[in-house]
Amino acid sequence: MLHTLHDLNRYLLRLDPSRIRLGLTPTKAALERLGHPERRMRVVHVAGTNGKGSVCAMTASVLSAAGYRTGLYTSPHILDLRERIQVDRQAIGRREFVQVSDRVARALRRPPAIDLTHFEFLTVVALVHFAEQVVDFAVLETGMGGRLDATNAVAPDVSVITTIGLDHTEWLGRTIKAIAGEKAGILKAGVPAVTMAPIGPIVRRARALRAPLRLPLREESWAWAPPNRLLHRGREWPLPYRGSCYAANALLALTAIEAMGLHLPAPAIRAGLANGGQFGRGTLVRVRGRRALLDVAHNPQAIQTLGRTLEEVHPTGRRIVLLGLLAHKDAASILRELGTWADHVVLTQPVPPPRGCPVARLVELATTARLRFSAEPLFARALKRAVASTGRQDLVVITGSHTTVAAFQRTKFDRSRTVC
Repeated sequence: MLHTLHDLNRYLLRLDPSRIRLGLTPTKAALERLGHPERRMRVVHVAGTNGKGSVCAMTASVLSAAGYRTGLYTSPHILDLRERIQVDRQAIGRREFVQVSDRVARALRRPPAIDLTHFEFLTVVALVHFAEQVVDFAVLETGMGGRLDATNAVAPDVSVITTIGLDHTEWLGRTIKAIAGEKAGILKAGVPAVTMAPIGPIVRRARALRAPLRLPLREESWAWAPPNRLLHRGREWPLPYRGSCYAANALLALTAIEAMGLHLPAPAIRAGLANGGQFGRGTLVRVRGRRALLDVAHNPQAIQTLGRTLEEVHPTGRRIVLLGLLAHKDAASILRELGTWADHVVLTQPVPPPRGCPVARLVELATTARLRFSAEPLFARALKRAVASTGRQDLVVITGSHTTVAAFQRTKFDRSRTVC
């Protein structure tokens, strides 16, 4: 059925990547038909509005550095769908991706046929691949919410909830408490839980399920040492990112590992954290001799955190923001947040409507927010404009979505990745 990547891409397009369906029944049915691959490994399950990706990456990296074979499932990707499914931080190979997907697709076709969405299918493929690769641990990032997310079909060894903010409100609710309730849906009876968001619904559900709940940001003695160190229990750990928010995420990852009863050697923790970065999360590059920072922040809370991080690690110079958003995001709130720290915003459109937010709409909202801005729909031209407007002490901040970072990756600009 599926013999090549071309076949697989056509199959995945038929599943419609934009289709969203909340509920666990189809995923559970598929996993049962495939012999419950998710039961052949220990699982770290991570939900939250922001910070999930970096917590997952650092957790997986530390476990791998300690000698455990570790699967990592995240979303969305930047350029290649295979980025979502990794073993020991190596993306699934092209041939393996096709072969595993073919086996899953064939199983789903057997009567009675099981209909999966794009995300559900990839979740099942990831778990089958991890089982076949005989991983010790799988670190799974929820796609959206938690309670009804396809990844919640697993039985975790630890549940992790990062921050809670307003995102995907049309699906998860329009208040922090409602969204927290959806994220709390990943908690399981008696299973240790770790969170940096001790909000009512999370605390109450943990208590009801008798799930031991740890709040490391409150309970632990820790600090961020500029630009990229976590100070914890008398040790200094190197981080793959700069900024205090990433020190908090690293603490969450280490607490989750400890909650599973693992006590890892210091060299493994040091190496794992240092190499636990993900491209597009605070990644510093140079573009035509100018400094640029790539960040996939795509909701008001993440943009606010990005601003605080820049105050910490780039306190001098102007901040020229190159912004591209997807159509369903809260553009008005994001632009208002940018108004608190951006010196100038170049509005662009990394993907066309209807998926991308039209530049005309961004211009309207930026005018209302009284931002200092310019607009250029073509991404390459917008990037050129942003870079041309910076001095040597300034910083170009490329943000707004994973698609914005992907558009940067696809440009033919003269650039070099550096440790700025």
